[in-house]
Amino acid sequence: MPATAVPVTVVPQGVATANSTGVAVDGTNGNTVVNSSAGKTFVRLTKTDAGVCTVSVAITRKVAGQSVTPISLTIPATTGDVLYPLGDPNDFGSPVTFTYTNATAGTKIFAFTRS
Repeated sequence: MPATAVPVTVVPQGVATANSTGVAVDGTNGNTVVNSSAGKTFVRLTKTDAGVCTVSVAITRKVAGQSVTPISLTIPATTGDVLYPLGDPNDFGSPVTFTYTNATAGTKIFAFTRS
């Protein structure tokens, strides 16, 4: 099955972002986030229950025809809160795909961009 798309909230420049915990991650199929603007799209990953969650962020750019190893992020158990900026869409691609190891009901993803 395809990865589950995560809505991207647009937050005007200079306006505070609401402290949203987002939506439950799709631990089976992964999630995708539209990366529309270099340095302006962010992903917040939170975890409120036991067990560390590892997140793989796929990179679409190839170097000398070779795929680039996905970026690995760790969300700590219980109070985990990771804010990650997505890079240039030419490197990260769009949409960006996130897959998870040890995702649980308390693992959430929230995406926002600055206008």
